[in-house]
Amino acid sequence: MGSTRLAGICAASVLVVLTAGHSARADTLLLENGDHVRGDVQLADLAVTTPDGVVRVSPEEIWQVSLGRIHGDVVTLHNAGELTGHIEEATYSIRLRSGQTLVFGRNDLARIVFHRR
Repeated sequence: MGSTRLAGICAASVLVVLTAGHSARADTLLLENGDHVRGDVQLADLAVTTPDGVVRVSPEEIWQVSLGRIHGDVVTLHNAGELTGHIEEATYSIRLRSGQTLVFGRNDLARIVFHRR
């Protein structure tokens, strides 16, 4: 009986580790209602309109995007740089692990966190 319980605990531990590993490699959309959606954000690049002009950033350079803040949208880069301005994207698509693609309006999103590509 003890070995069966130990085997169950080990199997559950492996499942948690595998699930955590997948989540760590997925992009995450944090919705305004508090929900999280994980998958691959479908985005070629991001255009940020700043006071100095339009700056285009590839998803590979982005750590996270905070939408709709008081002073504009904030793009935080992996190199610790930051861009503040306005992002024109009206919708964001994310492809789930199942293959399904979901589309969210910018007003539905609070933040986008990108995994390193």
